[in-house]
Amino acid sequence: MDFDFTISELLFKDELYYLNVYIDNNPIEINIPDLKIVNIDKEIISFEFLENSNYEYELLYNIDTWIKNKIYEISENIFGFTSNKETINELFRSSLTIPKRLSYPLIECRITKDTIIEDKNSKKYSYDELELNNYYNVNIKIKLNSIVLKENIFYVDYEITYIKILEYLCNLDEYLFDNKFY
Repeated sequence: MDFDFTISELLFKDELYYLNVYIDNNPIEINIPDLKIVNIDKEIISFEFLENSNYEYELLYNIDTWIKNKIYEISENIFGFTSNKETINELFRSSLTIPKRLSYPLIECRITKDTIIEDKNSKKYSYDELELNNYYNVNIKIKLNSIVLKENIFYVDYEITYIKILEYLCNLDEYLFDNKFY
């Protein structure tokens, strides 16, 4: 799949090299419905794609593939030498992962203090109020912030701009194994 994206010149900030990615000089934003929060670790949230988010998963997979191919094409400008596709594939860390256990694919995104979080009744929440054990079913909007280039790895930095909590799911294990119910 080919995208009409523009990649900036190599930039340096906060001891990181990065490339910005745009479409028509605007940031790339993607709405992803039907996800479940599976992990919250400081400023990174892991989401599990559910049944109704296949199109968005494929879109993100195709964006990853496009980025790897583009990095390969411009590797001389970035690294000072022409790289091969095998090296690019080894250095690229996808934001999408397939769990080892039987499950749907996952995506990791960065949350900031500017992320808007609200429930279906428009009640606002702060990042600190998200609790992993609530197993939220959510829709999110992410922004492709940049492609971050480190010494032995490069990856896409997706920033969460909006989380809509659709429902609170219970953690069945919590009820099955909690002593207070025996």
